[in-house]
Amino acid sequence: MLDTQSGISWSPATEIKTFSFANSTAYRYYRILMTATTATGYIITEMDMFEFSLQDYSESSLKTQGSYSLRGIGQITTALNKTLTRTVSPTINLTDVTLIKFDMRASRTGSNIKIGIHDSGGTTTEITPSISTADTYQTVSFDISAVSNANKDNIDSIIVTVTNADATNNFYIDNMQTSASYFKITQQDANTVRLYNYSGSAQNLRLDVITGGLGRNAGTVSLAPAAADVDSQANVNSLWINKTGTGGNLLKLQTSGVDVLSLATTGTMTLTGNFLPGTDNTYALGSTSNRWKDLFLGPASLHISSTEAST
Repeated sequence: MLDTQSGISWSPATEIKTFSFANSTAYRYYRILMTATTATGYIITEMDMFEFSLQDYSESSLKTQGSYSLRGIGQITTALNKTLTRTVSPTINLTDVTLIKFDMRASRTGSNIKIGIHDSGGTTTEITPSISTADTYQTVSFDISAVSNANKDNIDSIIVTVTNADATNNFYIDNMQTSASYFKITQQDANTVRLYNYSGSAQNLRLDVITGGLGRNAGTVSLAPAAADVDSQANVNSLWINKTGTGGNLLKLQTSGVDVLSLATTGTMTLTGNFLPGTDNTYALGSTSNRWKDLFLGPASLHISSTEAST
């Protein structure tokens, strides 16, 4: 008997599992005997038998973005110092780029896999990530700020090296991007869009919202802009919020966490501060056809021209 296994489960059912065993004898036939199963039936869709040290696949299930991640299987002992090389064509210019981000998952914790980028000039820059939790994707920050532009302006390959092969290791790499583009926008539901910042540092935000349909051209909305955005469209709303949920506010403005102005869904506006017209003795509060119902004032607080009256 070459090997025995027990308590094995597949999740999902299409998961590929690797079982390693030592064998120094050549056989023409191999027999697999299943003695028990918790299912009412079972089927083996595909089985490969081969000898290898380091194998790679395109993985469609365990990924963080796109269609596939890179999956590698490093065998115990024999995978040590073995490499996988991915040729980059066309080459990538990382001039002035300081950070690379990627997602990594492995069946072993610790620092067992080394990731490198190779420049056509001959320089290889490497990082050995430490996996803190087995079988869980984590984001790795690859600092290349100390690498000169001459050694990263023509990246022609990505190299994966097994640095520890004390046990078999299944690992996955996905979503490799430079920090300059490491942002993600997702639509959570019909009313919510989220922008994620994975750059590793605080970023100033300018949000350009491209609007289409209804015969309109593109427009922009900016947070903390250097100058005001111009809305040149005629007979449209520059800012339009349609809140369909109950409660809360349509608008809330704060200074250092303190409310300055809030507009509730009921239409009630609360202002912390003075409410002043832009020009003296020019604008009206209400009109002859749209009057305010009640006016509540403190004592000795109604001033008309130079005359003071109180209620």
